[in-house]
Amino acid sequence: MTAGPVALVGCGLWGSNVLRDLVDLGAEVVVVDPDLAVRRRAEVAGAVATCADLDDLGPVAGAVVATPASRHVEDVLALVQRAVPTFCEKPLATSRRDAHRIRDAGVGTVQVMHVWRHHPAIELMGHLAGEGVVGEVTGLRTTRAGWTSPRVDVDAVWTMLPHDLSLGLELLGRVPEPRGAVADVVGGRAAGLWGMCRDDGAGGSWLVADTSTRVGERRREVRLHGSDGVVVFDDREAVVRVERGRGRRPEVEEWTPDPEPALRRELRRWLAHLDGAAPPKSSVDEAVLVVEGVLALRELAGLVDG
Repeated sequence: MTAGPVALVGCGLWGSNVLRDLVDLGAEVVVVDPDLAVRRRAEVAGAVATCADLDDLGPVAGAVVATPASRHVEDVLALVQRAVPTFCEKPLATSRRDAHRIRDAGVGTVQVMHVWRHHPAIELMGHLAGEGVVGEVTGLRTTRAGWTSPRVDVDAVWTMLPHDLSLGLELLGRVPEPRGAVADVVGGRAAGLWGMCRDDGAGGSWLVADTSTRVGERRREVRLHGSDGVVVFDDREAVVRVERGRGRRPEVEEWTPDPEPALRRELRRWLAHLDGAAPPKSSVDEAVLVVEGVLALRELAGLVDG
């Protein structure tokens, strides 16, 4: 248990899930949100106190930032100035300048909530690959699709693509070099992006990401390719599959991942960090790599950020 309360800055659609899990994990949570109705709902959901602004926040052991992405730099820097250990929702920022400002101020203080890096199925995939079950890992293919997005301050690419580039860090050990991208633009706003990243040289890893908010059925699939087979997770299923063999149909083995939800898993690890354990994934430096990767693919697709 942490030595004091933790702050939750922003308690909207996603922040309410963060509050639920923090309370379930035994944390005393102080919610910071300018919306009175949101603060009242947070109190009903278990917050021990609320306030409208960070200026009104008392001493806390740490803070989770779950405000809209366009506010991250302002909120995170305010917490860093107070030396508050901060766990910021992805993306860290939506510009190189802001990402670098946070990195320069917050090394050792800021971690970023790339929740898919904590997904039990993804961690199982990494373990299986590390055991050599599909030979030498060569690349990663991800599909992340659904219909529309609740975010209004950023487009679908900023909402979805950071997840997939963070999986490059988790499963390949890096984000390969962005090489090409095509955006699906509707009404002047990106609704999806197909991106390809590849390292140079023999044995260079690749990453192909397909993100879209114009698919009627929600789908999340991760395929880790190796020289001898593929490790697959589709979140519509409860298993991780290994597909191998040279026949007309693959030989399939299945593993069942830990059932703990990814968000609860990463928050549990962050609370343990506040008590002295190692910091959770991802570091601020890793988060900057993801932001830079998203920006590079956006530029390749002709998307211009203001």
